[in-house]
Amino acid sequence: MEGRGEEVRPCLRCLNCTDGDNLHRHFSCTVNPLTGHEQRLGFGDEPIVPAPFKKVLVVGGGPAGMAAAVTAAKRGHRVVLCEKGEKLGGTVNFADKDSLKIDLRRYKAWLIRQTEKAAVEIRLNTEVTPSLVRALEPDHIIVAAGAEIVTPKIPGIELARHALDAYASPKSVGERVVIVGGGLVGVECGMHLCNTGHEVTVLEALDEAARDAGPVYKIGMTAKAGELGLDIRTGAKVLEITEAGVRYEKEGREAFLPADTVLYAVGMRSRIETYLALAPLAPHVDLIGDCKTPGKLLGAIHGGYFAAMDVGRS
Repeated sequence: MEGRGEEVRPCLRCLNCTDGDNLHRHFSCTVNPLTGHEQRLGFGDEPIVPAPFKKVLVVGGGPAGMAAAVTAAKRGHRVVLCEKGEKLGGTVNFADKDSLKIDLRRYKAWLIRQTEKAAVEIRLNTEVTPSLVRALEPDHIIVAAGAEIVTPKIPGIELARHALDAYASPKSVGERVVIVGGGLVGVECGMHLCNTGHEVTVLEALDEAARDAGPVYKIGMTAKAGELGLDIRTGAKVLEITEAGVRYEKEGREAFLPADTVLYAVGMRSRIETYLALAPLAPHVDLIGDCKTPGKLLGAIHGGYFAAMDVGRS
């Protein structure tokens, strides 16, 4: 009614709410950290205004960093957010090119708008170094530097690329694609590629694909993958990647999959080194998001929010 529709927090349809309720008897929401945590502040309360105000440096402009920066600014702190890349968004910028991640794309755009509208000094193309920290003299540092890609030790891996490259360089992806790694990243990348006309096979070493997906979400994801024609082969150990395709073993038998493009998605590793370098440089230094533990968006948003809520309380 007030013409502020852009401020409405978009739902991701991630179903973490339902999965959390079913698995843990605790209803929570990925994009609203207070859902299920109302007693921490009191339902409907405004964020507690601290005294005295602090100068807060947020390292990283992904979801965790933006959630922390916006929350700290709303509480009245002076916030500087430094992002070493040329734009905000971090890893979830892949959603701009994903043909199925419409809700994630909408939420990312909302989060960026909230950050740009908040009283946050945003510094892009800025890597946080000890000398920069000494110049800024922050009272509190929140490190949200993200994670780095894990490269599997497979013969011929230099012939493959990470799954995120399929979004960054879509024209370089051939017609026949093999994805090594069948977690959520591998399966959802495969779904996107199937949806854009590619023939895709996902090879997963474990006996179950997308183990990191919640059970309710997985029901819908599995149905959609089948509808798109995504071939997921579990219990498949990759032996070698060649220019012609992928050699793998399943149930004691070797097989070969021809491929124009081989991608991999076998996990991420936190950038803990960034935190360790900055930890001695301010009275309080927090570690959040994938930089703490690589995971899904819920951990990033909740970690950023509650880290910012704790600034100035100790």
